[in-house]
Amino acid sequence: MRSNVTRIMTNSDDLRLGPISILLVHPNPLIQERFGQVLREEGFRVRVVGSGGDAIAIVRRHKIDAALLDINGSSDRIPTILTAMQMEAPHLPVVLLAGNANKDTIATALDLGALAFASEPYDLEVLKALLRRALAVKAGETVIARKEQRLRERDERLRFLVESTPDAIVTADHRGHIITWNQGAHRLFLYTEPEVQGRPLTVLMPVRYHAAHQQGLERFRFTAVSLIAGATVEFHGLRKDGSEFPLELSLSSWKTADGIAYGGIMRDISRRRHMRERPEEVERKPHGTVQDTCPG
Repeated sequence: MRSNVTRIMTNSDDLRLGPISILLVHPNPLIQERFGQVLREEGFRVRVVGSGGDAIAIVRRHKIDAALLDINGSSDRIPTILTAMQMEAPHLPVVLLAGNANKDTIATALDLGALAFASEPYDLEVLKALLRRALAVKAGETVIARKEQRLRERDERLRFLVESTPDAIVTADHRGHIITWNQGAHRLFLYTEPEVQGRPLTVLMPVRYHAAHQQGLERFRFTAVSLIAGATVEFHGLRKDGSEFPLELSLSSWKTADGIAYGGIMRDISRRRHMRERPEEVERKPHGTVQDTCPG
């Protein structure tokens, strides 16, 4: 008679069994011997213990790929055992050997992260299939975890570059509200990031630009056509203290789940503008001064 099985997650049916480490947790020596032998014949490395405390110690000291955990007759300790095992090995898939455990005990164990359970009488073929599913789930979670780690590392590298550049770098959402703000933007506009986050970009520009800015946002939102995206333009910025200054802006945009987002790289071009308007002063400066004081 085949066991009463509930599968929580499934994956590839043809996951190849190999030298994978399985932890079998059961107090019955006959079960230990029978299940252990079958699993070893399948090519698994099997560690056998008789109690939850021993299981936690094994998980702490050794790499375990999946666990078969008996929960029959120890319902009051199951939450502690499962929680401790997951603290030692957060991605460890656990298949429950439920025996004749009641539904509440099984439900509690599943809520705590166990992937599946089998009730008596145990069918070894079904248990092997459940292990394959558990290992497939772990493989998928491992891939996801690695991708997330790479994304975090990429974000850290990007943040370092953004924060170390002398230019102001500002991003905004589809409404034109500020999302991110680097140290260069703080130096240029005198606002701290908390002071501007969520505020409209118009806080950074004189009032005479507001109407054209809003029209540009609306046009881009409905037509995806921008007159300045991808180009470098000059206009005036507005600092926190109310002073205006000439700046150079390079604008880009990209699609997000919420709509178009915008990014701008800005720099103060006061010196460049002054040199352009007063060339006679440039001629009197030592050689190399123009190049050194004109960014870009």
